[in-house]
Amino acid sequence: MPVREVAGKPIPAVPNWLTFTPDSKRLYVSDLGIDTVSVIDTDAIKEIAVVPVGKAPQRSATLVIQ
Repeated sequence: MPVREVAGKPIPAVPNWLTFTPDSKRLYVSDLGIDTVSVIDTDAIKEIAVVPVGKAPQRSATLVIQ
């Protein structure tokens, strides 16, 4: 994950909690320091989205609705 900048100063993301989808195609990583959750495509091993979530994201879970 790249280092993000806020007001021209680098703010490193600190990976904290990891959660996989049941099919293991996506990985969600809470990023302390930049208050986001990164969505990783596990096949491509590439960040595909960054979701702003608020102050100090920590625990996460995956919910499957059928």
